[in-house]
Amino acid sequence: MALTFPRDMTTAHTWARADFELKFRQEHSQQANGVTIGKDLGTPIWEVEFETEPMEKADAEGVYADFLTLGGLARTFYAHVAGRPFPRYEEGTDPLAPIIHNIGNDRDKLQISGLPNGYLFRPGDFIGITTAAGRELHVVAGDSGSGVNGITGDTYVSPSIRPGVAVNDVATLNPAMIELRLKKDGLERPKRKSGNLYTVA
Repeated sequence: MALTFPRDMTTAHTWARADFELKFRQEHSQQANGVTIGKDLGTPIWEVEFETEPMEKADAEGVYADFLTLGGLARTFYAHVAGRPFPRYEEGTDPLAPIIHNIGNDRDKLQISGLPNGYLFRPGDFIGITTAAGRELHVVAGDSGSGVNGITGDTYVSPSIRPGVAVNDVATLNPAMIELRLKKDGLERPKRKSGNLYTVA
């Protein structure tokens, strides 16, 4: 089977740990009057830590070999939020064909269309967005829901929506996914967990 890049490399496995943390790139300085000023140095970055459930050594080596095909930092891959793969309301069902309907001028909120009436988002839910340049990931910061027209009200998200995200981009909710690269030296060989069971992280 031919390999494609990027490709989904996480939904086929069960993860004991799948931690998504948003890292803000900032610095602060203090003025002579004692006021502290913060400054953004760039777009926030999602850092992700995955570890598989214990598995047979041969299976662990197979997962490891799959991730080796990325060539370290050379290629990107798709990962889903394994700890919360779909909004709480959704319960694993697939909505129609959600797209980005509108983006607020402050780029801290958006509206999504193509949803069933009464579809709800809760704080902590994730929204993936497929753009011309890749896949973005946002976490919902406030309650939101769709009306009979299938369009949500303003849905506040973090991080702020980058300029590359546009109206009519596809929203992925089940599961929400992001495009990532491995961290430098981030892939570890399978480690013995107990008995003949191994994990990959």
